[in-house]
Amino acid sequence: MKNYSIVYRVFNKLTIVFVVLFLLKINSVIDWSWAWVTLPLWLVPALFLTSLIIITLIQWYLKLHTKS
Repeated sequence: MKNYSIVYRVFNKLTIVFVVLFLLKINSVIDWSWAWVTLPLWLVPALFLTSLIIITLIQWYLKLHTKS
């Protein structure tokens, strides 16, 4: 078995979850909003971007307030 990174494994599992939710939505088994059905696709990029913005803001704040 190949040694895949954790990001690849998580993305792979979320893709499978999306496909299952998509099929359930198309077949009218679930009556969820499309936003919830597509959540597995945009959750990881949204968390990454949010983390990146927070880290950038913290670095900017520290750089601004640590000048002597």
